[in-house]
Amino acid sequence: VAVTALAKGVKNAVSNIADFEQANVNLSTILGVNVKQMGLLMDDALELGRRTQYTASHVTGLQTELAKLGFTQQQIHLMTAPTLNFATAVGTDLSSAAAMAGATLRIFGLDAKDTEDALGVLAVSTNRSALNFSYLQTAMSTVGPVAKSFGFSLRDTTTLLGTLANAGFDASSAATATRNILLNLADSSGKLATALGKPVKTFPELMEGLQTLQERGINLNEALAITDKRSVSAFSRFLEGTKDAEALRDALEDVNGELDRIAKERMNTVQGAVKSVASAWEGFTLVFSNSKGPIKSFLQWMADTINLITDKLQSVQKK
Repeated sequence: VAVTALAKGVKNAVSNIADFEQANVNLSTILGVNVKQMGLLMDDALELGRRTQYTASHVTGLQTELAKLGFTQQQIHLMTAPTLNFATAVGTDLSSAAAMAGATLRIFGLDAKDTEDALGVLAVSTNRSALNFSYLQTAMSTVGPVAKSFGFSLRDTTTLLGTLANAGFDASSAATATRNILLNLADSSGKLATALGKPVKTFPELMEGLQTLQERGINLNEALAITDKRSVSAFSRFLEGTKDAEALRDALEDVNGELDRIAKERMNTVQGAVKSVASAWEGFTLVFSNSKGPIKSFLQWMADTINLITDKLQSVQKK
């Protein structure tokens, strides 16, 4: 049993090395560089693969998804760790997490160095509201570009979506209604901007205008006159929920360290510990991936040990 387990362990170790090598070759072809020029990304994969629930090959897979989105090696280096934490924090796969990270940065014109903050906002919003990854994935692509053009930040946009999610709006309805409201607000002389008392360019100005309108009192017919049929329900919710919206916006202001904290809490389980052990073991086997000398010596030692055990067993059987 011991010998069989030993042989199986060696076979798995060699397989890990082969898989990691192939994953990096695949990544290098997408980046258009020689695999030897990917030292930074390989080091990231080895380190993060050893210290997270993901294996090094998984990390390289994430890097590959980011490379497919057109990010450079340096950008991928900055984005990898936060995206891993984000996937853990919101419970999604690495490919979807990479797509969300890339889309969020691109929609709101953010840099790769902003990845941790941006994904922290999204992760915290799923804890502070009825938002979840699937909801954000569906809604953000619809409302995000319009919100950015209007001048609203990721935090502002996420707050508006969270306010509607808390009221039971599905992702598609919330995104469409919010987009339409922002488009109406873009016309500074339009009915909606006039009803709010002044042109609205920022989130605080929107909340202030909504509060004023709510205090003055507005019925359904008036709401329909300044919005549209598909947006009136969402607009009414915004009117009634300004305090809640402001509270959520405040909660998203400072998310420094929150992404890492949420990810660690999600992994503070027996299942998380098992995954960590598997990653640590793969990290150990991949120590040999950069040199044929050490792995050859290690495998030779394993072979000699097995032969020694075999000789002793044969000796006992002969007696």
